Amino acid sequence: MFENFTWRNIAFFMVALTIASCLMAWGMIIAIDRLIYANWDKAAGTQRVQPLKFERVEGTD
Repeated sequence: MFENFTWRNIAFFMVALTIASCLMAWGMIIAIDRLIYANWDKAAGTQRVQPLKFERVEGTD
């Protein structure tokens, strides 16, 4: 069973495994990012922005 394993086959398997795991991690990051920002935008849309009020203060020197 292990007679046909060469360094080239092992290296190819390691590269394929690395690429597959990177793609899976990338997909998870994108999915989580979309979940977070979907809720973030929904919460941000319901908030009201209060206008700034400036008052003039007389100096008490």
